Amino acid sequence: MPTTTIMHLSDLHRDAESRIRTATLLSSLGRDMDRYTANEGIPKPDLAVISGDIVYGVRGTDTDGDTQLAKQYDEAYETLTGLADRFFGGDRERVILVPGNHDISMPHVSRALVPVAMPEDAEGRKNLPAS
Repeated sequence: MPTTTIMHLSDLHRDAESRIRTATLLSSLGRDMDRYTANEGIPKPDLAVISGDIVYGVRGTDTDGDTQLAKQYDEAYETLTGLADRFFGGDRERVILVPGNHDISMPHVSRALVPVAMPEDAEGRKNLPAS
């Protein structure tokens, strides 16, 4: 029976201001993989699952939140494409993302919300989710 080997990474918190640069992170992962495949007999991963908190995120009170978030996503992009290049021959479909709570920008969500008045009557409140 064929097996699938998964590299699972979580909480990368990529940020342009991070002390751990992308090249350092990928190099460390490469050394770990080389050690495990050579010494432990673990096969190279077929895919990577990156779960939760790909970026650090921004606070709603940050005055330059858009700029900070753009820099974080640039760093995340560099990390994720570097991961695909280094471990999967550039095949980005082998890198699966599961966003976390830090990956949600509440300032952006708030700007996208449209206030809806709460209906006075019970029938109106019952139908609110449908509108």
